Parts: sequence; structure tokens; C-alpha cells
Amino acid sequence: MPAALRAACVYVMNHPAPTPPTPRRTRLAVHLTIVLIVKVILLTLLWHAFIKPNKVKVDIDTMGTRITGSRVTAAAPQPPQEKANDRLDGR
Repeated sequence: MPAALRAACVYVMNHPAPTPPTPRRTRLAVHLTIVLIVKVILLTLLWHAFIKPNKVKVDIDTMGTRITGSRVTAAAPQPPQEKANDRLDGR
């Protein structure tokens, strides 16, 4: 018997094939899957019933007044400033 075949036989004898899942483990997996699906459905229904209908319009001036107690205006965004090391040729 060649050495490679002998080594393969020894490996197969020392490492048996994995056992199929037991009915108890399969039942557990099915149970957990059903529970997770029901949970997602219930959370979706709760969101549609209580969260989705309450549309809140956010106004910058109103929120600024609530947070700081004084009227705040939104500043226009400034363009980015160029730095000396932004260009490769050093201009």
C-alpha cells in the first residue's frame, strides 16, 4: 500500500464524518426562527401603529429657541479654505 493512501486511510479512521443534527437541535432551530419572525412582525406592527403616524416637523429657529432660550439663526455654510499643503506643486 502506498504511503499516501495509507496516510489517507489513517486520517479518515481518526476523523469520522460529522454527525447529522439531532431532532432536538433541529426543533430548537425551528423554534428560534419562528420566534424571531414573530418578533420582527410585532415590532413592525408597533412601529406602524405608534411611531409612523407622528410626523414631527423640525424647524431650526424653533429648536434653537428651545435649546438656548434665545433666537438662533442658521449660518450659511462657508466654503472650505485651501491650505498650503493641498497642492502638490506648492503654489
